[in-house]
Amino acid sequence: MVVAIETKELTEEQEGHRAPVDLICVIDISGSMEGEKLALVRKTLLSLLTMMGDQDRLCLIQFDNNAEVLVPLKRVGSHNVELMKRMVNSLEARGGTNIANGVDLAFQVIRDCEERNPITSIFLLTDGLDPGAASRVSACLAGRDLASVNFSIDCFGFGADHDEDLMVGISKLKDGSFYFIDQLDTIDECFAKALGGLMSVVAKDVDILVLNSSFKPFENIKIRRTFGSMWQREGVTSGSKIHLTQLLAGVEKGFVLELEIPPTLVKVSDTERTHCVLEVELTAQNNSNTVTVRKSATLKLHLINEDERLNDIEEDGEVMENYFRVKSAEAIEQAIKLSNSGQYEQGSRQIDAVIQQITQTKSLNQASMGPIVRQLEECKGSCKKELYQGSGRKAMLSSCMGMSSQTPTLNSDPFANSNRRQSELLYAVRMSKMAEPHSSHQPVLERIPETPQPRTFSRT
Repeated sequence: MVVAIETKELTEEQEGHRAPVDLICVIDISGSMEGEKLALVRKTLLSLLTMMGDQDRLCLIQFDNNAEVLVPLKRVGSHNVELMKRMVNSLEARGGTNIANGVDLAFQVIRDCEERNPITSIFLLTDGLDPGAASRVSACLAGRDLASVNFSIDCFGFGADHDEDLMVGISKLKDGSFYFIDQLDTIDECFAKALGGLMSVVAKDVDILVLNSSFKPFENIKIRRTFGSMWQREGVTSGSKIHLTQLLAGVEKGFVLELEIPPTLVKVSDTERTHCVLEVELTAQNNSNTVTVRKSATLKLHLINEDERLNDIEEDGEVMENYFRVKSAEAIEQAIKLSNSGQYEQGSRQIDAVIQQITQTKSLNQASMGPIVRQLEECKGSCKKELYQGSGRKAMLSSCMGMSSQTPTLNSDPFANSNRRQSELLYAVRMSKMAEPHSSHQPVLERIPETPQPRTFSRT
């Protein structure tokens, strides 16, 4: 079964009154960033300034062995833009890499902020390694007393030498995303997608609680398992819970569970045929924390006796799409574990088995599954020793995290799973590239792709 959330796209009027953003960019300037890497980072940050509004605020932090605030949190208005441009252009490579210092300084900026914009996020970009940084960053988050403060962390890993496990771990601390930047000139596209998401947040601190509600004689109907690391057990037998830091406009999210329905010897009467087995409760805050939104739903089963005729049942395509999305993430995760132990061919077969299941399942909309199949094919190709030990593992982790959390990555179709605002910013970045003198970028789009209309799940 699937617990589904759908949000509408913002209207033009709503986009004009969107919640302003506080963005803290934490940039690695260690010696390995010298040359093209840092030049592209500078260019991307300058482009970022053109995407942000006058009410948005930007803070720029650079780190090598130490961390330093280059630009304190300031509004991106005309009176501050020139200063920000000068500071961006002053970025120079030097020293080593202490990621924890850079992130902790960002935490300090958030903690010391007397007034925060409704939406806050940290963008961390690095190409390096920092052994033990994960535990230090986690300790810093607790030490700064920010565990309950609403903000996200998006991590951008540059090239083949960064620690992808560290990036995934840091991003998960605050429900963020990990972007693997294999092609250096796509960093601006990654930033555009992440920033577009922040600019289209419609709810914060979203809690989804799924409770068992079966009663005698069917009290043994229960949640058998949940798919994805976002689920948390709520009580001993009562149910499961998900917390989302932010929810974007124009998205569909489906969270998959598996029910256990054991056989029973009880004969059901006409009044007992409809049985409520699950209750779902959703609470969320609006961006200004002035309104609490509450929604509820139930899952009811229609029961029949063993000697009664069962009508033909068609598989629900929407449920199956979400099921195979999480199964794809599991297959990639298993392929990573196998490849880590040198079993590359076995890992490839794990992914291929899911691809075959998807293509052979008639109830699936194969066009809708296209982006997932393409990512699976890319991950299957990464299960080769030379590629895996280079960039393959990083690409697979990024795809796995994106599928599981339903956040967009650039590993396959960059417009897949993007809402209108994200697509608009991404399109603008691509058009800007093509307009550059001697640009090698080929025009791949004639217009912004239309955002798919929201579809209704026929299951809870």
